[in-house]
Amino acid sequence: MEISWLLRLFRSDFFDVSLAVAYLWQYPDPGVKDYLVNELFNMPFSKLNFYIPQLVHMCCLWHSPDGALERFLLFACSHHFSFACLVICFLESQLGKYADSSVSSYARWLKQAILLEPASFRAFLPSACSSGSQPRLPTLVPSSDQESPDPLPSSECLRHRKTSSAHVLPVPHSLGILAYSQECKATVQTHLRAQLAFINALVGIGIKLLNIKCRDTWQEHLYSEVLLLRSLNLSLPARPTRVSFPLALDDRGHQHHVVRIPPEEAVILDSKDRAPFLILVEVVECDDPLSSASEGPSELFEVPSRADEGPSSQTGPQLEHPSRLLKEPWNEKVDRIRCNSPYGQADGWDVRSMIVKSGDDLRQEVLAAQMILKFKHIWEEEHLALWLHPYRIVATGSNGGLIETIKNAISLHSIKKQMGSRSLNDYFEEKFGQQRTGPYLLAQQNFVESLAGYSLICYFLKVKDRHNGNILITHAGHVVHIDFGFFLGSSPRNLGFETASFKMSLDFVEVMGGVESDMYHYFRSLMLQGFIAARRHMDKVVLLAEIMQRGSNLPCFYGGEACIKALKDRFKVSLTEKQLIGQVNTMIEDSMSSFSTKLYDNYQYYKNGIL
Repeated sequence: MEISWLLRLFRSDFFDVSLAVAYLWQYPDPGVKDYLVNELFNMPFSKLNFYIPQLVHMCCLWHSPDGALERFLLFACSHHFSFACLVICFLESQLGKYADSSVSSYARWLKQAILLEPASFRAFLPSACSSGSQPRLPTLVPSSDQESPDPLPSSECLRHRKTSSAHVLPVPHSLGILAYSQECKATVQTHLRAQLAFINALVGIGIKLLNIKCRDTWQEHLYSEVLLLRSLNLSLPARPTRVSFPLALDDRGHQHHVVRIPPEEAVILDSKDRAPFLILVEVVECDDPLSSASEGPSELFEVPSRADEGPSSQTGPQLEHPSRLLKEPWNEKVDRIRCNSPYGQADGWDVRSMIVKSGDDLRQEVLAAQMILKFKHIWEEEHLALWLHPYRIVATGSNGGLIETIKNAISLHSIKKQMGSRSLNDYFEEKFGQQRTGPYLLAQQNFVESLAGYSLICYFLKVKDRHNGNILITHAGHVVHIDFGFFLGSSPRNLGFETASFKMSLDFVEVMGGVESDMYHYFRSLMLQGFIAARRHMDKVVLLAEIMQRGSNLPCFYGGEACIKALKDRFKVSLTEKQLIGQVNTMIEDSMSSFSTKLYDNYQYYKNGIL
């Protein structure tokens, strides 16, 4: 009966990637696993990419040779460049981090298997395929000559039966996995290795900077190190193997390639113990990212001469002050770079930016960013006005990675430093005009909708370390939280300063117009609506953390399964809607009057100088 019910669910319109991953995790039955993995071949990469950490983590935990999920991952990686690159980065970040050494060994083997030549993958597929044929995976679908589709064959039957043409499901030709031609499949490994080498070269710069004792010379050394990539700069547009901007390996198959890295735009960022730096990358859209650069549209590019490439080692570095580069509006920055770039007039030219971190374990931030993106999807699905700006993070190893930048934004710390004794509302009036004017009201609405979204994020995910350096205000008035190194079950130095559900300073209330204003009541309404919607989709959020908690040594999971239970409890599923209204109002009022928030801000001021 249960198997019959599952089959009806898996064939329904409600079945999606999240359900497939959930049932893969929850049902140990081999037959169910085989069926679900088979269904993954029908899922678009735009959906599968999101669950790469969970799929790979499950595969490593099970580490069963010739398992269905293993075969799927190996096959998908051999056919899809961006999928393979993201899987490799995840595995690289996990190596040596599993509590069970056998799991770490398997993760290392899986990484090596993905990096094999394409022809070697046939040994890992469920059945050898000749060129042009499609792989076939076992399925729970009964043979066509059976009178009724239910019930499904028992798992015991599946384990012992031989796969025949009546019990297999061919992979459709329209899948993202099979999107590339056979010729492109043969080049995936070459491009994958080039992309990984590009990423490692960037992270390696940060490692070199950490070994330089004099911090005052870091900016000059950064310029020199990026300048050493000149040989890469001079060959990027025409090199046989293109590389992509690492934070744009999305479901569109990274339809662009890197053409130039201007060294004079690289900037060292403030950090007490690390050497993070911001780097800009020029890219150009292309029709086929895996084709040779000597083919097709890339013939439009001519390799610039060394004189055309910008500052040279002969004239010495011509560096702008880092603070000016960071404060420059993004549109003005792009226009300036376009004018100085030999590729600025090319069709599809654009500039991307990222922060490169070395010496930091970003695995926890990757999970936080993934969960925040899931909340964004939930609230969009429910047509709510809550606003979030999830930014992409890729952990490229156990001690480094790449972070998407938030453009045209300034931290609360910088605003306070700039405004002196004046308030955040004074900043809004100075930037957007007087109250009740159109620009101010729009910025105020943006502030409220984003503040409500991030307040709920801080509550549900128990995000800590919310000092004013980790909260940004965008040029449109939105609030954006960054740096999620402490969430779920961890806090700075485990001191537990921050006991409030979220940060709600009096400055925030003033921007909303006070506790009697329409905007303040709008904020409370958004908080309630967002809470109810999140509660309705609780399982989708909890699933992400529940899978990653098993066998993990991340600080956020030091409490073990108790962390997952606490996460579930924060959704308050036992409360009626009337009781939930009281719960939300209490959370807001307690956060406004929280002494611990003020105490933590004072601690950050006296210890780190953060206003």
